[in-house]
Amino acid sequence: MKRFILVFALLWAVCGSGQDVPQYERDALIDFFFNTNGANWRFKANWLSNRPVREWKGVQTSTINGVEHVTNIYINNNNLTGTASIVNLPMLDKLAIYDNEITAFTISGSNNLKELNIGYNPITSFDMIALPTSLELLRLDGMNLTTLNIGHLTNLEWLGVANNQLSNFDFNTLPQSLIGLDITMNELTTVNVDGLPNLKMLGVGTNQLSNFDFTTLPSTLELLRAEENELTSIDLSNMTNLRMLNLSDNQLSNFDFNTLPQTVHDLGVENNGLTTLDVGGFPNLRALYIANNQLSNFDFNALPQTMEELSIGRNNFTSIDVSSLINLKELDLSHNPISTSLDLNNHHQLIYLSAGDTQIPVVKLKSQMNYGSFGMYIGNAVKCIEVHNSALVNPNWYVTWLAGYQGNYRTDCSQYLATAENMAKTHHLTAVSPMGDTLILKGDAKVEKVEGIVILIYFI
Repeated sequence: MKRFILVFALLWAVCGSGQDVPQYERDALIDFFFNTNGANWRFKANWLSNRPVREWKGVQTSTINGVEHVTNIYINNNNLTGTASIVNLPMLDKLAIYDNEITAFTISGSNNLKELNIGYNPITSFDMIALPTSLELLRLDGMNLTTLNIGHLTNLEWLGVANNQLSNFDFNTLPQSLIGLDITMNELTTVNVDGLPNLKMLGVGTNQLSNFDFTTLPSTLELLRAEENELTSIDLSNMTNLRMLNLSDNQLSNFDFNTLPQTVHDLGVENNGLTTLDVGGFPNLRALYIANNQLSNFDFNALPQTMEELSIGRNNFTSIDVSSLINLKELDLSHNPISTSLDLNNHHQLIYLSAGDTQIPVVKLKSQMNYGSFGMYIGNAVKCIEVHNSALVNPNWYVTWLAGYQGNYRTDCSQYLATAENMAKTHHLTAVSPMGDTLILKGDAKVEKVEGIVILIYFI
């Protein structure tokens, strides 16, 4: 009996547990391993072993009609080279082998494949017509593509072809079933997607667009990325379903925000040379990114309380009041000449604050937030941080989130605020000119009264 148990245990160790995939699927994986130089893979646990293939690194299986089949393969960034040939895997559902060194790709017999990602491979041999029509998601990013031939993929919903060399691209060759299209980082000068009536997400950022007729976009669009182009004007008033919009790094210095639909809740207009801002017409605004412009005046309390993220860095603001934006989670106001205190006492949700390169004297943080998960980056111009609990004055508590800060922690920072305000009110003399019986004072403000001045003039 003991011998039987021992033999059974050894067989279990060698052969693994439970049923395995058909032999032809195991053989297909073995061929894939050798064709892609598996000996040099970074991760290859259990490959070529007698263990069930579901235990091979990157392979997943499922039981279909009582039979176990290979359904998913995820072998990304794993030093695959040569030809990736997928054959005899009829139940394969998802294949991701991006970020490798594959030079050729072939596939046959995988007519149930739904998702394929072979991006960021130097593939020079690739027959797109051979792709199965079952595909719903296809990623071909970073492959130096100049053309696409995927019109036969009538079930395709998501297409990613970012970071290629597409320039004179005919959008009419794309299947009308598309819901999402990412064609960022190419060489496009025009975009025409009026033949894609179901499109909800479109990425055309980092191209060469200067004249884009946005009225041709389908009203179904919910997300639009058009950053890093050469746009000077834009009209999206008919985009009644638009939720997220990124227009950063364009030339929209005279941008009329009234041309945007009120449905927008995430808006990015960074680095556009803006001098004025009118975003009071977005009742559901959640995130606003206006950094690196020429803005100096704006009533932030006019923004809705739905605001969670606000980025205003690298502008010309001298003061900021966000007291009504109590749901803020992230706030970046760095690189502004702000010289007034920052009151965040009621911002219980705040988890990130960036206030470096400002002249803010006091930051009030009496909101009883979770300091352990709070990230803050400020300069030493901040003289005092006001906290709600005297126990937090201990200089050790803040190390995990504000290491290197040389200022003070107090439950009451009024003395530092008063000092800063008095300094701000001081009239700095820029010239003292005694002329006979007259003393001429020149400074940054009108001199109303002079008392008790002793002037020592040294002649050299």
